[in-house]
Formats: sequence, structure tokens, C-alpha cells
Amino acid sequence: MKTMKTWIRRNLLRLSVFLILLVVLGYTYSTLSNGHVIPDDKYMRVIRMEKFIDRFYSQKGDQLFIIHTTIEGGFVPVELVATRQEIKLIQDNSWDMYATQEKESIICKNIKREIRGLSINYNLNQCYNLSADQEISVISLGIK
Repeated sequence: MKTMKTWIRRNLLRLSVFLILLVVLGYTYSTLSNGHVIPDDKYMRVIRMEKFIDRFYSQKGDQLFIIHTTIEGGFVPVELVATRQEIKLIQDNSWDMYATQEKESIICKNIKREIRGLSINYNLNQCYNLSADQEISVISLGIK
């Protein structure tokens, strides 16, 4: 009888841990699949950027947050908002103590991907108030 109770307790504990992990993984997956934040995994970053581009070219809205790190160890949040025809980039420099302490934004009509070696660069172009050949780097992802 004692071994039966021990077996039941042990299996209930295992089942509880399994269910908790299942809920956490399900929440993480749903956050990433409709999520707006690029996770810290290099392949997931590429997948999320490609989803953003695909939704933009399908004339669907999307929103994405990217955190750029600075040389000093600070960070600069960047928000990309895609409408049906434009992408707005908003960069909040107030978190970087060595930059201007204001938000900057620009609206562009196109985003493109450029593959160089083992890196993928995502750039905005055809931006208002910039020359036709100027591009703005959004993020560069190394996929080593």
C-alpha cells in the first residue's frame, strides 16, 4: 500500500511538472507566432523578420519591436509598424545616454533583404525626406 501511494505521488508530481511545461511552451509559442518582439534566437529572428516582410507585401498590417544594443551596454528600442503601403520606423533614443534624448521616426515605402555571406541585412528604402538611393538599416542578423 505504501509503495502504491509513493508511486501515485511521484507520478502526480511528474504530471504536474509536465503540464506546467506544456502551458509555458504553449504560451511561448503563441507569443512568438503572433508576437511582436523578436526573440533572442537567431533563426527565430530571421523567421519573424520574414513574416513581417511577407505581411507587408501582402498588404496586411504588422508591428515589431527590436532592441538594439549600444557599445556602452545600453539599449535602443526600435518599433516597426507596417500598414498596407508604408513602414514606419520609430527609434527611441532616450534610453541611450550618449545619443539625442528624443524619438526619431521615418516612413518608408519598401523593405528589402540583402544576403552577404552568413548575414542577412534588412533595410528600409524609398523613405520620405531621404534621397532615392539612401537606405536605413533595420537589423543585421548573422546566421552562423
